[in-house]
Amino acid sequence: MTNGTEADTLMRRARIKVRDMQNRLERGEIDHMIPDAYNVMFMAAKAALMKRGIEAASHRTVIASYKREF
Repeated sequence: MTNGTEADTLMRRARIKVRDMQNRLERGEIDHMIPDAYNVMFMAAKAALMKRGIEAASHRTVIASYKREF
């Protein structure tokens, strides 16, 4: 799988997670909303880095690389 394809897959997963979170919020189910939001942001940041050819595995590396690149 190429970086672009992996990045697209990761963004698709993030969008699905956001849609799921919106549905849960509408039903008043707010458990785990903050960690889920963090994970969505992490997936989106990682996907953006992958599009630039940057592999970052850990949260620390993703955050540092994202700050540097954007």
